Formats: sequence, C-alpha cells, structure tokens
Amino acid sequence: MSSWQKKLDPFFLELNETIPKYRQKMFRVNSSPPKLFNFVTDHVLKDSSIPIISQIGNARTKIGKGLWFFILLIGLIACIYQTQRFLNIYLSYPVVITLEEKQNTALNFPGITICNLNRMKYEYERCENSDIIERGCIRSNSMRPPGGMFHTHPSKSKNHFSERRDTISCLNVKNKTIGDKTKMKMEFLSKYMIMNEANREFVGHQASDLIKYCWFDGKPCSHMDFAHFPSLRYGNCYVFNKVDGSKLPLKSTLEGYISGLELVTNLEVEQYISFTSSIGLRVLIHDATEEPNPEEEGININPGFETSIALKQTVIERLPAPYRDRCINYLTRVNQSNEGECMKICLQEQSFQMCDCIDPTVMILPGLKHCNLLDETDVCCLDSVQDRIALGDLPCDCPLPCTTTSYEEELSKALWPSKSVYILNRTDYYTFDYLKNNYVFLKVFYSTLIQNVYTQLPMFEECEIFSHLGGELGLWLGLTLFALLELIEVVIYFCNDLQGYFAMK
Repeated sequence: MSSWQKKLDPFFLELNETIPKYRQKMFRVNSSPPKLFNFVTDHVLKDSSIPIISQIGNARTKIGKGLWFFILLIGLIACIYQTQRFLNIYLSYPVVITLEEKQNTALNFPGITICNLNRMKYEYERCENSDIIERGCIRSNSMRPPGGMFHTHPSKSKNHFSERRDTISCLNVKNKTIGDKTKMKMEFLSKYMIMNEANREFVGHQASDLIKYCWFDGKPCSHMDFAHFPSLRYGNCYVFNKVDGSKLPLKSTLEGYISGLELVTNLEVEQYISFTSSIGLRVLIHDATEEPNPEEEGININPGFETSIALKQTVIERLPAPYRDRCINYLTRVNQSNEGECMKICLQEQSFQMCDCIDPTVMILPGLKHCNLLDETDVCCLDSVQDRIALGDLPCDCPLPCTTTSYEEELSKALWPSKSVYILNRTDYYTFDYLKNNYVFLKVFYSTLIQNVYTQLPMFEECEIFSHLGGELGLWLGLTLFALLELIEVVIYFCNDLQGYFAMK
C-alpha cells in the first residue's frame, strides 16, 4: 500500500461516518413528514427542469401546490392510459398489406399436374392380390356392379381429405344404410391402399398412353418431360415443369393464346373401372417448386372439348411469428412440402393416437395400422377425429407458407375436334367419335405478364415504440428522456429519505 493511500483512508472513513450523522441531524430538525415534504419541495422541486415539477416547488400556497400536483396526476393517468392503448395494439403485431403490379418481360411458368380421374385400369380391377408386379394378376370370378353416372361437364371443387368419408360415414354404419356397391368400393379401396407405390403405379394409366401430344412456347415436348406423382385418389399423376434441386423452372416470355402449354391426352375410357363415377382429366396449376395436391385443389375437364386456361400470377408474401399469420417456410420441414400435406400428416397422427389406426384413403404412413373401413368403431372414431380437427379442438401446427404463388384462372372451351380431324402425331388414326369420347385438348397460357404482389409489412417498426412513448410523455407531462431520468432520481431520493425517517422513528 502506498503512502498516499495510507493518508487518504482515514479521510474517507471519517467522511462516510459524517454523512449519515448529518442526514440524521437533518431529520431530527424536520421531525415530521409534512416538514420533510416541504424540505423536498423547497430544495429539490424548485430547481427541476420539468415544468410541472418546478411549478409545484415554486407555488407559494398549499392550495397552489395541491392544484399543480392534481394537474400532474391527471397528466400521468392520461399518459399511462394512452401508452397502454398503444402497447396493446403494438403487441398484437398488426400488419399493413401493399399491392404492387409488376410488369415483367418473362415469368416462371407454373407446374401443370394432370391426372386421369380413373386411378386403375379395368384389366386389373378383378385382381384379388395386391402384389401384381411380383405374382401377376390373380383374378376373382365375382361380378362387379356397373359404373355410376358419368359427369360430362367441367367441375371445380374442394374435396375432403378423406375419400372414405365421401362414401361412408359413422351415421351410415350405425343406421345400416350401406349398400352392396358401397361395401364393394370399400373393399376395393382397402385392397388398393395396401399396394405398395410401385404396384399402384403399374396398374394405373401410363404417361405414354395418357400424353399423346405436347407443345410448349413453340417447341415440341413429350411424355418424357412429365414427372410421375402418385395420388391415392387419382392414381398416376404427371407434372409438367416440376422443379427440384437440379432443375430450374421454364420461363414464358409470351402471353396470349399462341403461347404456353398445348396438350392432347387420351383418357382411355374403355379402361375405366366400375367405381369411377366421372370421365375426365384432373388439372392442377401450381407453383413449380411446390408438390401438387390434386385431392384438394384443381379442376376437372371433360373430353370432346378444347379447354383453354388463361392465367394471371399472384404472389403473397407473409410475415413470420409473432405476426398474426405466423407463416413458415415448409422447405425447412421434413416430409412436409405444403400446408395440405402437413394437415394430412397431423390428421393421421391424431387418428392413430385416438383410434389405434389411420384412414388409408388420406395418406399412407409406413408402419401404421389401417382402419377397417366397414367397422363401426373405426369409422366413427375417424369421423370424430376429423370433426375435432375441423373445429380446432385438436390443433395442428400447420400455418400458412411465407410465400404463396397462385394463379387466377379464366376458363373457356369449344367443341373439339371438328369432323375433319382424324389424325394425331401423323401415326395414330382415330374416328371422330373416338376422339370426342376419349381425348382432351388443353391449353394453358399467361393472359398477361403483369404480376400482382401482395406484401405484408409491419404496421410499426421497433423504433416507433420509443417515438410513441416519447410523444405521450411530452404531450401529457412535458418530459424528455433526461427530464424523465431526473424525475426518477427525485422519486428515489424522496423515497429513500422517507424510509430513513421512519427507520429513525
């Protein structure tokens, strides 16, 4: 220890002992809280830089001091009320939506998914076994009922996730109102669902049989340009312009009828099985980077017409949590490429948890037992799970995607073919009636290259909370940041002295 420290230590020790004695002496002189209050107002508040505080200190009468204190109290209450209102709005994280119309010279062409409404060829309908590739078709001699009424008009609808529930429900099973055809369809679905993916692809319509003519932006294409996509409801689906990690989406630089995709497909109506109730092609237009969901989205178009679909692209950009949509990027989730697939997985997991089995017509999850589609207990349990999810009783963590690319579709159609058309690809010759009953002529193109972009933006930036709080403090109390710190210091000083006064008592 240095000599200077030895000399200064007694000085600081004496100072520390003197200050508390001085404070005690002061309180002995001011032996009551009113005198203490007068001391604070006379020696502290008069010199305050806060106008309202200095007015309290400089008031000559108790009534004047009380009046200014009352005004301070009213301003403080109003400031707290307005601040609380703002914080309630701010913490709800509101958004504003902007719309921008972008004029582009080129746009990414969407993914076009097509599915024959018939999932299995007629020649495999009577096969008793599900391993047809390995063992061949082992046929049944039982008679099958004829097919239902065919719909020959385009339709667009949102179906349930469960094909089973579209055919049979808990109420049907309890009331014993299940017909023979319904039972046979349930047996067929049970057999079809236990097939592995390779066998389901084998018994369905092949790309080379379905896609007969293809043309994109003035260049020829073929069934080799379509990627296979399996669907439990529609069998083999095929995706044009499917984008993965190694492939970029096609771009369309033209707009109008002469651009885009031109496609002729053969539905092979003679191969429709008895449980297929409609003749037509399922068409789904979606972002090329997303997995298609033909069970929930898309339109049905029928043969004998040229169907044109004019598109306009719309992009929606959402904000993640804590904002209200709480969107996520599904590319970061395992085995969940979109919101619909997430909901299906959630439905199956809840079904297995509550029913000890899953609905095989929704999604096949390996290793999980399939429910008996004709058993009352299983069917009623599955219906209950679906109803509870629809009502929100069983939550599913499936928020909206942060970026959604959708397409406004405008359909038009004309009779096709004309009686003079009998030839396709210069090698296949067909009669007029065969083309009319089996073939679909489809055109998909952009009607405009203008892109509508809806963007969510925060209503308040983080820095705005300080701006608003500063405005409220300035309006109601005349406070700045430094004045606020001074006020806090005065309050702390007064409270400490008051505490010391009562401690001496």
